Amino acid sequence: MKARRMLGGGELRTTYHLGMDRWTLQQKVLSSFMLSSDLSVISTKLLSISQSSSATKKLTQFRCLFSYQISQLFNNLQEILTSTLNVLNNHLVDFDIKSSSSVESLKEHLLLVKKLYSMEEFVNSLPSNFRSSTAVIETAIQKSIVSWYSMYATSLSVASSNELEENSDETLAALSGIFKHVLNECNALKENVAPIFMKLFEVDYLAHIFLTLNSHFEHVARLLKSISTSKVSNEEHLLGVTYQLYLTFQALKQLSQASVKRFPGEQQLNSYHLWFIHFVTRWINLATAKCKKGIIEAIKNDEAIAMTEDVGYSSSLVDTMTLFHNMVVFWKHLQWPDPEKAYSYLSVLIISIAEAALYYVVEVYKKADQCFSTDGKFIATVQLCTILNN
Repeated sequence: MKARRMLGGGELRTTYHLGMDRWTLQQKVLSSFMLSSDLSVISTKLLSISQSSSATKKLTQFRCLFSYQISQLFNNLQEILTSTLNVLNNHLVDFDIKSSSSVESLKEHLLLVKKLYSMEEFVNSLPSNFRSSTAVIETAIQKSIVSWYSMYATSLSVASSNELEENSDETLAALSGIFKHVLNECNALKENVAPIFMKLFEVDYLAHIFLTLNSHFEHVARLLKSISTSKVSNEEHLLGVTYQLYLTFQALKQLSQASVKRFPGEQQLNSYHLWFIHFVTRWINLATAKCKKGIIEAIKNDEAIAMTEDVGYSSSLVDTMTLFHNMVVFWKHLQWPDPEKAYSYLSVLIISIAEAALYYVVEVYKKADQCFSTDGKFIATVQLCTILNN
């Protein structure tokens, strides 16, 4: 229940307004010291000097004249940088990345950092590990991702705290809800946020998402393996949810490919399909069972009336072909990455479709047999012709 409540929407953004308060405060701080006469002149002079051809000599002279004021200016600038980075360290929680106004506020934070790092003399006054704007922003992204995903990890831990001893329903529901939300967030980040970070700092945002989450995927694989052997209250529901979860990880893998390929090291997400290997045959069996059940219903409801004057077959054939099409769509969406294993699964699926087709033919034949009289005489009717046309 806790996992589902957390994924309800509102609680994910409880610190957003706190972030906005911090942003308003630091804007006031920035405005106040930049408008003070001495510091305003110094900062303006400092910027103009750093852009001149004889900057080194002029800066030396400038330092001698205004050493105290420069020190104060740099201290104030560093406080604002620290405050801004503290907000960015938690931006995935504080900001609603699907809101244009919230994304614009996040952009303002980044522009402020960009502006501060354009002051070379100020940057040189920073500790060595803070002198690269790219490194600082990458660290902020990583910290924010850890904070953001920790909410989901906690919910998943609570759901699976019983180690799946009784049943896996709650754990599976948590897994499904969490990674569906993660996929939606990643798509929103790709669309609304990643381009800003790339443009301002040349940082690949999505790469850092998947590299940070990489260490968590092993836990997901273990949970899915446990679920595959645990007791379930509803097998059909289990297989339906796991198949949708498989498609979710498939989409995450496709989303990650363009980014993480530039980084060394094994990515757990590359083997996502192996987490579901114990479910594939069961998915196919379920698809076959549903197809057969659908055929039974289709024949039962078939009144042996042609669909139209131009089409001489009845409703059961249309329904059956739709069922076969659904099995083909299932296979296309599966996109099993391992060709050898995919071939074996495809063989099972083809045999299942062939068996279902044969079943349909036998049942249609039985229906056609009802058109003969009790003494075996042939009775030609429109219904019989329609059935035989199927």
